Amino acid sequence: GNPIAFTKKGFIVKNLKEGDHQCLIELTERLCSRASQNESFISPFYLHFKDLQSGRNFAVMPNAFWRISIGKIFWKFKMDLKGCQDDRMIQSDNEDTPEVHKRFWMCWNCWYCCDYCCYDCDSCGCLERRKYKLGKVEAYLGKLQLTQKQKIKFARTLQSDAEFLKKCGTMDYSLLVGVEAYSSPEDAKDAGEYTCCIRDETTGDKVYLVYHFGIVDIFQKWTCAKVIARTIKLSCPCFAPRPLSTIQPEPYANRFAQHLIAKFLPTAEDIIASDFPSDTKQTTPAPAGVITAEPTADVTQTEVTKEKDKENDEGNPDHSPSRKTEEQLEGKKEEKKDDVIATDETKEGDGQRAEKSLGDVTSDAEQNV
Repeated sequence: GNPIAFTKKGFIVKNLKEGDHQCLIELTERLCSRASQNESFISPFYLHFKDLQSGRNFAVMPNAFWRISIGKIFWKFKMDLKGCQDDRMIQSDNEDTPEVHKRFWMCWNCWYCCDYCCYDCDSCGCLERRKYKLGKVEAYLGKLQLTQKQKIKFARTLQSDAEFLKKCGTMDYSLLVGVEAYSSPEDAKDAGEYTCCIRDETTGDKVYLVYHFGIVDIFQKWTCAKVIARTIKLSCPCFAPRPLSTIQPEPYANRFAQHLIAKFLPTAEDIIASDFPSDTKQTTPAPAGVITAEPTADVTQTEVTKEKDKENDEGNPDHSPSRKTEEQLEGKKEEKKDDVIATDETKEGDGQRAEKSLGDVTSDAEQNV
């Protein structure tokens, strides 16, 4: 493939061949429109430039397998999927799967029959080849799990991408699939919309998954070179297993979407709140007007004083606080009664004075007449 450089910030700088460079220029407007208006797994291109010194063309795109993480990411799988026998395993259980390609002129890597009948052949060096072959079989035939809602969205997005690439007239592209696996939901928290959990087949414990998707290598047109390659593969079946990847854009897009949508089963579960460990005590919101604060020192002292008064009340009834309280209430009642009597007397005196004043006014009026 083309030389690729990976940055620490999650970007890829890829050297483009002349054909890919021309195809990117041709599809730029369509790619920009799709990236800005639709959901898509197609990896966007942030920069397209030419190195004047070397004359080579480059493109900058996001790394589909990168995300911000506070710890080490455990990769259960990394796969490159096309929906045919060219599917391959990039990484399994955090270990890279070495590529051992088989070509008809590379007999030291085993002939094609060795993939099926030569399991422990050290003399021809096929152990690494067999490991690579088993990874390819697992990538092609293995099943993955999403939730039902995620499966619907995944199928809709992938089908739309396939229709778009069909109209662009390209083929031989791949869907990169990365699967993180953890035993704690905290590791999968805030990792994107394609997070879910499944049950371990052996222990029954929950395993929390984080999925990464990205469609790459979208610039391959159906050229004369591809026509010749397909003709050779069809004439010699032993040179390439079926189904072939070298087919025209329309059937390639249809098979790509159909196979990969069927690969994901809607059997996973959503990650729910009860999956997370609770480190803090949960409290129910109190009704309006109810104080839920912790008692202060003054409140505690008041409660102690009440307890002492209660003990004194039981030990000496005559000098208990309750007895004193009753006497105080009786005194207040007598004072209130005296105030009422005094008020009545005042009202009576005021009435007599009012009658006297009225008599004086009447007498003055008679004298004037």
